[in-house]
Amino acid sequence: MNKFTRLVAVALLALPFASCNDGFSELKERVDDLDSRVTNIETSIKALNANIEALSALAGGATINSVTEKDGVYTVVLTNGEKLTINQGSIGVGFAPIMTIDSEGFWMADYQDGKGPVPVLDSKGQKVSAKGDNGQTPRFSVDSEGYWTVSYDGVSYARVLDAAGKPVKALASEDGGTDAYFSNVDVIDDTLILTLRNGDTYSVPVVKDFLISIKDSENIQIFNLGEEKSFIVEMKGVAQSILSAPSGWTASLSETLLTVKAPASLTRSTIADLSTDVSILGISAQGYSAVAKVRVQLDGAISAGTPKASVSATSVSHNSVAFTVATENISSWKYIFAKSGAEAPGAASILTSGTEGSGNSVVISDLDELTSYVIYVLPINGDKLGTVATCTVTTIAAPEVVFEDNYTAYNEGKAIVIAGIKYEKSVWGEPQLLSATSANVDLRAAIHDKTGIFFLEAENGNSFIAPAGSQVQITKDVVVVSRYTSKPVTYKPSTYHQLRKSGSLVMKNVIIDLNSLSTSYMCNFGSPGDGGPFTNLHFDGCSILTGTAKQLMYASSQELVKSIRFYNCYIESTKAGRMDFIGLSNNPYLDNVKEVMFYNNIFYNPNASGALALISSSGAAPKSGNAQQTEFVLKQNTFYGVAGSNVLLVVNGAKSLTVQNNLFYAPAGQSANTFVIKTNAEGVELECQVGDNIAYGTPSFTITHSNSTFKIDDVEENTIPKAASDLMKDATPSAGDFAPTAEYSAYGAKR
Repeated sequence: MNKFTRLVAVALLALPFASCNDGFSELKERVDDLDSRVTNIETSIKALNANIEALSALAGGATINSVTEKDGVYTVVLTNGEKLTINQGSIGVGFAPIMTIDSEGFWMADYQDGKGPVPVLDSKGQKVSAKGDNGQTPRFSVDSEGYWTVSYDGVSYARVLDAAGKPVKALASEDGGTDAYFSNVDVIDDTLILTLRNGDTYSVPVVKDFLISIKDSENIQIFNLGEEKSFIVEMKGVAQSILSAPSGWTASLSETLLTVKAPASLTRSTIADLSTDVSILGISAQGYSAVAKVRVQLDGAISAGTPKASVSATSVSHNSVAFTVATENISSWKYIFAKSGAEAPGAASILTSGTEGSGNSVVISDLDELTSYVIYVLPINGDKLGTVATCTVTTIAAPEVVFEDNYTAYNEGKAIVIAGIKYEKSVWGEPQLLSATSANVDLRAAIHDKTGIFFLEAENGNSFIAPAGSQVQITKDVVVVSRYTSKPVTYKPSTYHQLRKSGSLVMKNVIIDLNSLSTSYMCNFGSPGDGGPFTNLHFDGCSILTGTAKQLMYASSQELVKSIRFYNCYIESTKAGRMDFIGLSNNPYLDNVKEVMFYNNIFYNPNASGALALISSSGAAPKSGNAQQTEFVLKQNTFYGVAGSNVLLVVNGAKSLTVQNNLFYAPAGQSANTFVIKTNAEGVELECQVGDNIAYGTPSFTITHSNSTFKIDDVEENTIPKAASDLMKDATPSAGDFAPTAEYSAYGAKR
């Protein structure tokens, strides 16, 4: 229970109770009114502290590079790159203290109680300086009894005392009030003018052509002895610059780079020098100055009181993640949780905007499935901030709601989930129902150069076909779903599908029999300049029968597809040798592929003599100068009888690789080694999550091929662990039963 909840609870206990009806109505009105006032106080605190921080910096002699305004909130960028926020007018902060600085440089507060400005006093009854080396920026809050509290270190709070030594009550205006801090904010003739409600004004120059900023310098930077690090510097209008560094440290500055080197060894002067700032003093031709700095510290020379933290995920579901936070030397910790790919917050942002941690754990809920997130944890010890700890985690797929009649469910407004994406009538519009009840039906005629969602039903052994001849052109968004979950239809294409422009091909619960193909593959893509790449190639709950020689996809020079997903599918090959499921040959457009996800699939060869290559791109590489952006996910799949001397993923570079919870099973007779990944690009550096996989059989199941340029250093002996016993002794693959024994139920596909 936070302090504002406690405040409401205490107030509730003080309310008199009346009769059941009128009394309850009156009580509800009074509670709603109280809740509104508490909300106003919370808003007041947030705006107040942001404004005080801005006033402290601007009154302390800072200069401004730029000012932007949106909805009454001003973002101020100082000439040293720091950002401030000024809340004005539309926020309604109620009766917050009006902070000013007197002629002697001390903080004054008008608590709007009719007594006028009074000095802000610390715990010893001393006035608090706002300027100079001893200047402090107070942060305000409200305690459980409704009194203003103040902190000068951001951690410990004490009640605010007026000039008579009395605590000051926090009040919120009944209507939310107006901004009780600045009566006006304006920029006139390159000058920011702040006018307080008490009439005091502060004028700060806006120098648009002067800036000196060090990027990514919010956190303390930890160095080993002799280590060198570089930081990007943005400078504009700097006529002269002066560098300073702690004793033993060296620093050099170019137009775009600050290079800092730690001492090679500890000396008496290094230990005695307690300063931590490498600073750049920039001076403009007009005489303006700004100081940008980065805080540095030697690893191993950290004081015992330096706060530390580490964070790890302890449980992951489709919509929540639980983390454990281990800490050392802390008085508190804060965190920010965000989707991967968003700009990482620095220590200052977490301190200001982060959520207060409690105990040593935190649970985050209401998340999206199969989405990558990052938690940023900041350890705090008084006025000391530790290094931000992070943990990245990806949520799993949500339990699927299965409808027997997908067509009817869709028409009733229910969402049909395919490979983690929802398809609803409100978005996709009216469906088309195609029936093969009396004869085979040409599916090509329905989807060729068309768009829409198509539901298929069939009886009496009839199928949907694509006759030999002209290829099927998929140029728009096409979704194909079997109407009845327990009666998947069969699709027997005799011609290939050309996936062109920015269309999508999505299929659910369809048996795709490739044995009738007149070509060696089902799908390829449009030529360069055709309006591609294709958007989505997704299959969910499909049975894909590749026979002895067919591939699902082949593309040697086409622009490929952004997203490839296989969820809950069954892929069968009867080929005695290696089967390339997706062949990319020497394709130069790998940078177009953003994700390849194999989740909860079963790959099966009934002859137990085959081999499988999910992705074969030997020799392929992104276009010159481009980096491959693909995120490969191989999670919770079962591989049965497809060992052989094969490599599952042959890639030329990638962005990331996830190989988790897979089951590799080689029946008796298979003895060749199996490899998960082979990379052909020099200097490949992948973001990896590899682990919790299991294998069984004679072959050695290895993570990386011996000729791969990429190795996973933290995987013992580069080998997937083997089960101690036959983990499929109770399974019946010929009947579609691939369930492992209870001891190994955490591995492989779930059915």
